[in-house]
Amino acid sequence: MIDVEKSASARLPIMRVWLERGERFAASVSRVLLRVDAWLARRLSAFEGAQARRAARRELYALDDRLLNDIGLRREQIPEFVDGMFRGNSETVRRPSAILAKAAAAAEVDAGTARPYRSAA
Repeated sequence: MIDVEKSASARLPIMRVWLERGERFAASVSRVLLRVDAWLARRLSAFEGAQARRAARRELYALDDRLLNDIGLRREQIPEFVDGMFRGNSETVRRPSAILAKAAAAAEVDAGTARPYRSAA
């Protein structure tokens, strides 16, 4: 029994060093994982933003020229409009949600009835 106590007390300082090294290693791994997580979140956000821009452009290009004219856009202005909308550039975009809501409402009225389209302006 005495031999076991001697060997355990002899290994105790070595175990403390290993525990300290393990804690430092765990802290380093944790910092690296947090950085990787932040990087992945930025990449995912950029991907989602690009996807949303493509969808907005696709929807605006799908509108006919009369609807685009009603909301105050020409086809060649669509890329600049969408980019400004996602940047929040107030000079490029005038109330984008109201403009797009007006276009969506006009498209629903036009598609829902058999009557010819009439401009609200």
